[in-house]
Amino acid sequence: MPGGSPTWRRASTSTHEGTETEIQSGTLAELLTPGYWVDVLRSREALVPGTVLISGTIPMTEGVDQFAEGWRVELSDPATDDTIRLAYEVRPMPEPIG
Repeated sequence: MPGGSPTWRRASTSTHEGTETEIQSGTLAELLTPGYWVDVLRSREALVPGTVLISGTIPMTEGVDQFAEGWRVELSDPATDDTIRLAYEVRPMPEPIG
């Protein structure tokens, strides 16, 4: 059920100098549906065969450094207390050659 129960809470954190800052907190209901994006692409005449739509985040908290050195993400289901966790470090790519 899009936007309905069960609701998954989302929270992501950004690490800066050893501290964590919450950058997102919300529910599944806050995500824009694929149908919304299809309509947007269609209105721009950009919905063509082979189009791939990658989506699935809620707005970031204003003022957050999206280029942090690392990230930690949690998805939790309050009905079951199940939680999925992911953490990773970011290594910037080298400067382009040429």
